[in-house]
Amino acid sequence: RGKAHPAADFDTARWLADLQADEEVLEALRQQVNGIQPEDDDKLQALKAFLQRPEVAAEKVLIFSEADTTIQYLYDQLNPNGADPAIARLSGTNREQAAGIIRRFAPLANPGGPPEQTEVRVLLATDLVSEGQNLQDCGRVLNYDLHWNPVRLIQRFGRVDRIGTAFAHIHLHSMWPDTAVDEALDLTERLGGRIQQFHNLIGLDAQLLSPQERLNEAAMYRIYRDQELPQVDEGWEEVAVHQRAVAQLQRLQQEDPELWAALKGLPDGIRSALTVSANASAEAEEMQQLLGTRSAYEPPMAGETLVLLASGDVTGCYAVGADREPREIAPAQFIQAAQCEPDTPAQPLPEGTNERVMAAFHRFSDDARTRVGRAKRPSQSVARRYTAQQLRGQRDELPDGAAAERAQLQELLSIFTGPLPPPVEDALKEIRQMQLTDGRLRTRLDALREFHRLTPPARQTEAPPAPPQVIRIVCSDGLVD
Repeated sequence: RGKAHPAADFDTARWLADLQADEEVLEALRQQVNGIQPEDDDKLQALKAFLQRPEVAAEKVLIFSEADTTIQYLYDQLNPNGADPAIARLSGTNREQAAGIIRRFAPLANPGGPPEQTEVRVLLATDLVSEGQNLQDCGRVLNYDLHWNPVRLIQRFGRVDRIGTAFAHIHLHSMWPDTAVDEALDLTERLGGRIQQFHNLIGLDAQLLSPQERLNEAAMYRIYRDQELPQVDEGWEEVAVHQRAVAQLQRLQQEDPELWAALKGLPDGIRSALTVSANASAEAEEMQQLLGTRSAYEPPMAGETLVLLASGDVTGCYAVGADREPREIAPAQFIQAAQCEPDTPAQPLPEGTNERVMAAFHRFSDDARTRVGRAKRPSQSVARRYTAQQLRGQRDELPDGAAAERAQLQELLSIFTGPLPPPVEDALKEIRQMQLTDGRLRTRLDALREFHRLTPPARQTEAPPAPPQVIRIVCSDGLVD
């Protein structure tokens, strides 16, 4: 570090040759795009057509893009030489003008500007104005490009969808990426998945991008009515519970090494019971009365026994009631229900504890066999068969001299008929739904292979057969009133 190495330590000839090759590639790309003019930019032309719609031309419009260069490009094309003062831009390159431009764009929400200045009707902006600004004089927002983070999209729309708006309806528009690029990289699919997670976890009051988004009004109204974040089973609190448990164990390891050593030396199979809080029990009973039954990932309640099992790196947490029907719960739910103070007295074990523990043991064992079976047998779904049929057809139609391309197709065929992770399985379903063929199919499959680092089964590292994993009954804890 901080030392200079002599040139003899490097293969400078090959390095210079690679640099020269890179320069030639970049120059070729520059020449290819050099002739492209704004008239050839379909997305720009679509934006111009959008702004000319009568209902849009009569109102203010806030247009967002992530990049300063894109905002400058759009400004130059929509307002050559800055001739129209009703069109303005705001990005990192002119952030010092932000206050004045915002007052001109939303003078009712931001009073105090010189009255003689022309109001801005079209504002082109980066996310510089997506936080902390009141722009409710405007009722229409357009995303020229889609930010990968749904929070940014929510913040953008939140600039105009605010208390004090005079608009009965707020219009949210988005421009999608190029079809070929999107098909290869799954841009909108990934963003749509993230947005749906927000709907599921915290509940948004409107669809952001697509009418296919499923709203979760229960989660949204819970936050406003009860001022509660999502519960353990919904993701957010689960992370916090795990973090608190880890922090507590780390503190215990440092502050009480003897107790830590005793805990590490505890044998499997420890069984205990404790009294649950009245609030937790009432909440769980209310959920049961509402739904009429107990199902997976509902909070444990009094009368149930918590069971923790492990097999290798896999753990299973279950809550088992008097019916001896185990239901899976999240690890954080187990931690939250079982945590207590050091001086909390142990209670007598609930009746039938042994039978409940063994019921969970057998359920975990069955689940483990199911997981192994799914891993060993690649599913022959309709999407897989469609993909394989298309690849075989392309391979068989190749002329005799196309040995290299035939080998490439055969490699893709081997990959996509072998074991695949669930996201790739889902992508194959979409490929079949869109009926991709020929080059578009190849492009999409190549992108999936690169992104997920897929290799033919023959190249995958063959590990020796693992010995059968012993299922350990780690502990159980009865919950009593």
